[in-house]
Amino acid sequence: SDHFHFTSTITDALKEPKVFECGEIWMDHWYKAQQSVVPDYYGSILPSILNFYIATHATVFIGVDKSSWSANVWATRYHLGKGSMNFKYTPSGVVQLENGGLPPTHMSCKKMRQSNFTEAPASET
Repeated sequence: SDHFHFTSTITDALKEPKVFECGEIWMDHWYKAQQSVVPDYYGSILPSILNFYIATHATVFIGVDKSSWSANVWATRYHLGKGSMNFKYTPSGVVQLENGGLPPTHMSCKKMRQSNFTEAPASET
């Protein structure tokens, strides 16, 4: 079966982006190369690390709002100099992230900044 979808240009990819996961395929290759490691796709952090690496090093990344995983990938890509190719799905289609690809601050972080950490910590009982 065809696990990957490649297009000739970035413009073609953004017109009709395909969602695919390739981390599992690479994990299969990695586990087959190990002699003393039992494959563990759901109890190990290794597959998550590999998927994160693939997303942060891809030519283009298209994420979604309100996803901490997408926000972390976008921020990492921005700091790697790949922010110009950060995009997000929206109801009106795929759009490029503003601010050079750096995602907006999460609402919880904005609240923390606004309080300037002046709230007294909860007292211990």
